[in-house]
Amino acid sequence: MAADRISELPDPILSHILSFIPTKLAATTSILSKRWKSVWHSVLTLDFDDQTFKDFDSLTSFMLSTISSRDINLPIHSFAFKCVDKTFSPYDLKVLNLYVIFAVEQKLENLSLHMPLGCVSKLFFQNPNEIDLSRVFSCRTLQVLDLSRLILKDITFQPLDLPLLKTLRWDFVLFKNINQVIELLSSCPILEELHVRCSVFVETTIPEQNNLKALPNLVKASMHTRFYPSTLLTLLSGVKNLHLETV
Repeated sequence: MAADRISELPDPILSHILSFIPTKLAATTSILSKRWKSVWHSVLTLDFDDQTFKDFDSLTSFMLSTISSRDINLPIHSFAFKCVDKTFSPYDLKVLNLYVIFAVEQKLENLSLHMPLGCVSKLFFQNPNEIDLSRVFSCRTLQVLDLSRLILKDITFQPLDLPLLKTLRWDFVLFKNINQVIELLSSCPILEELHVRCSVFVETTIPEQNNLKALPNLVKASMHTRFYPSTLLTLLSGVKNLHLETV
């Protein structure tokens, strides 16, 4: 029988290898041998996708089990959550908020949230479902933020501080107004890449801010949105590669 040289590698290397696959698949390695039983618990990335579970309850149960079994002293460098075909209840959003907050408190560097289209389709209802990302927007370790199909609460009343954020992507994200976008971008002093598609604003109040300056490190920006106020264009004025498109 050929020697199992992979199993002879140190735990940190095995954990790094498992960080490139979804968490559910990483968990299956625990049945390989006693050597592998607990390795996946030390992986520094968490990647959850509802398409690999029979229902949403199974997904949230697995998420709880995974997080509960981790060493609390280990950081979480990356947290990804993707759900494509569920209408979220307030309870579901509350549970997801708790998991995101937990990840943020573990020195999170990369956050990706891709919600079902139904979350945004409730935009014009009286009480749309919202997700509270106030803790995310003050995460001082965050470097990459990728948001898709989200309805955000009013973030302008929260501390916005993303000193290490280099890449910001959002696709069909509902902000209350353009002021929130200006405040968010202004909190990212070393932002290098910005990708925006189909942002929606409930209100269109444009702030008068004469002290705005171009984001100094911005190298690439791509925006597909309804309109471009002068305040937003000021922040983008120094970018090297800029693509603007009205939708």
